[in-house]
Amino acid sequence: MRILGIDTGGTYTDGVILERESKRILAKAKTLTTPHDLVLGIQACLDSLHFEDAEPHIDLVCLSTTLATNAIVEGRGCRAGLVLIGRVPDGTLPVDEYEFLNGRFTIKGTVVEPLEEREVVAALDRMRGKYEALAVSGYASVRNPAHEQMVGCLARDRLGIPVVHGHEVTMALGYYERTVTAVLNARLIPIIQHLIAAVSQVLEAKNIQAPIMVVKGDGSLMQASYALERPVDTILSGPAASVIGGAYLSGHDNAMIVDIGGTTTDIAHIRNGRTRINEDGATVAGWRTRVRAADICTFGLGGDSAIRVEDNGSIEVGPHKVTPYCRSHAGEPQRGFTPTDVLHILGEYMEWDVAEAIRGALGCGNDADVAVDPAPFASLAHQAVMEKLNHCLLEGLRLEESTPQAIVGIGAPSAHWMRKIENLSAIPLCIPEHAEVANAVGAAAGGIFEQSQVLVRRDRIGDQYIVHSTRERLDFPDLATAKKTAERLAAELARECAVKAGADHPDVRISRDDILDENGSFLEFRVTAHAFGYPSSICP
Repeated sequence: MRILGIDTGGTYTDGVILERESKRILAKAKTLTTPHDLVLGIQACLDSLHFEDAEPHIDLVCLSTTLATNAIVEGRGCRAGLVLIGRVPDGTLPVDEYEFLNGRFTIKGTVVEPLEEREVVAALDRMRGKYEALAVSGYASVRNPAHEQMVGCLARDRLGIPVVHGHEVTMALGYYERTVTAVLNARLIPIIQHLIAAVSQVLEAKNIQAPIMVVKGDGSLMQASYALERPVDTILSGPAASVIGGAYLSGHDNAMIVDIGGTTTDIAHIRNGRTRINEDGATVAGWRTRVRAADICTFGLGGDSAIRVEDNGSIEVGPHKVTPYCRSHAGEPQRGFTPTDVLHILGEYMEWDVAEAIRGALGCGNDADVAVDPAPFASLAHQAVMEKLNHCLLEGLRLEESTPQAIVGIGAPSAHWMRKIENLSAIPLCIPEHAEVANAVGAAAGGIFEQSQVLVRRDRIGDQYIVHSTRERLDFPDLATAKKTAERLAAELARECAVKAGADHPDVRISRDDILDENGSFLEFRVTAHAFGYPSSICP
């Protein structure tokens, strides 16, 4: 089985052809990303893979992307409407206006105020023609989704646009974060639609007739149709793929993965072969979400980081990104001196124009009104980069409770920078083969993982046990029946999500957690179902 992995990063678009059974990389390519039109970069990457030299048949295409993250950072996306039910969450929301509906549940999911259908219809009629997608978020919807479901059903019928429910994007408490996540998801739908359609067009031109999978922020995969419903799940897709790729290429189950890219250095830890996940949700551009994502620490240091001389003569590196002198021409906007230029001047990396890199070093001296000899200046700049990289590594190690068995360096610049820090740490350093395209390898090597959580809580007033799930709220007179129902529902929901994501016969595992008060009395039963699998197109 051959898998085509594609990663579109801020600087490079990487591609690999991975043979799943032997774990061999049959072909790899690295081309410049074209931010104005990502398709051009993907097209160039596939051209560079030279399918005629490898076995041309591709069984699966896996794509990791920074598109969703960048769109949120840049404030892009479609016009998304928002319907709030029961309460307005505290905090700034990513919309200019919204419709508010009365109708409210308690935190236990019982009705305090019913939702009137005529009010819903009137609100939706006011929104007609104004939006391309709609988010619906209700207070305590994770305890009872009935109001959100009612509004969503009417909205689809009356407005004919995609609808995102807050309780479906997360079952975690946090009305504000849940609302933000639902709105961002709605805004991103057309962007991911365009990307997948464009990639499909490129694949068709290459006569590649294979399903497309997209990497989620936790490193797992979902098929394209599911990504169209849940584009917000692709937040941090690229960095998550890099962690998977670093672990896959190095063979280390307990390691610190250091991905040096063009814009940032991303650091993450894997333990027992699993990426640590930020269960509280990723924060992007200041928006707190409930999107499960790899727990990644990001630093503003990369091959394209701007190097400048301060008034006091010190050399500063990053966090702003510029186009390296060696890779650009006079007059190009946002041009600057970078670590990539440093390597060209020192003769360690010669892919681009050395003369332009030297011109950039001279420019730094002119900016500071000092004479600069390119070679000595490049050495000083090299030292400044190394000091910042060492700081990043020490911070990454500080954030982990246990010492990793290895530090795995990946990314295009890693071979040139990481080997020089080996003496600064007693931890073995590993730069695996194909480290420069680890992101694309991670995309190709991923599997499908979905989870669902169902809660059982006691209603002491009604002397009943309540089961809360994304599907419905149920009441039971005894705890045993409630627990059994919760386990069945959790397994069903996780399996359904995994199949929808593209898994074939997913393996479902259940974890249970009884929560008691300080006197040992029942407070809550929490059951989490984890569904694992691989895309059906590559399953035996």
